[in-house]
Amino acid sequence: MKSVKLSTYPGIRVNSSINEWNKEIENKSNYDIVPGKVYSYNGNIYFGTQNKNIDNYWITIGNPDKFTSWSAMAKYTGTIRELSYFTSWDKAVSAGDLCKVGKDYYVFKDGGNTSSGPEKEPGRWQKIYLNE
Repeated sequence: MKSVKLSTYPGIRVNSSINEWNKEIENKSNYDIVPGKVYSYNGNIYFGTQNKNIDNYWITIGNPDKFTSWSAMAKYTGTIRELSYFTSWDKAVSAGDLCKVGKDYYVFKDGGNTSSGPEKEPGRWQKIYLNE
């Protein structure tokens, strides 16, 4: 784990612990994906969106892109919305979009394409843990 500026990723301007995927799974027979944890793989950022234990089979063939289809991770899209964007229930979003609420960030983890934001639909969003 290393602490770096996420400023190389559009819109995120805070320090965060980014967990390099290959180092996280190295020499492990299973691994727990952690909701809210920030991962990097092949130059992309991923966010854990649900507790998911992966066994040795998935460790050897898997990568974060495989786990986005399980809804265990979301790949950062580069889009960050302010909470004020969500003025109605049908605002366009994609899995991997972020919403900034005060100093906190939430990642959209649902398979849908509209939302009314993390305050009104907390089950569709995962708070991500960024160190400020």
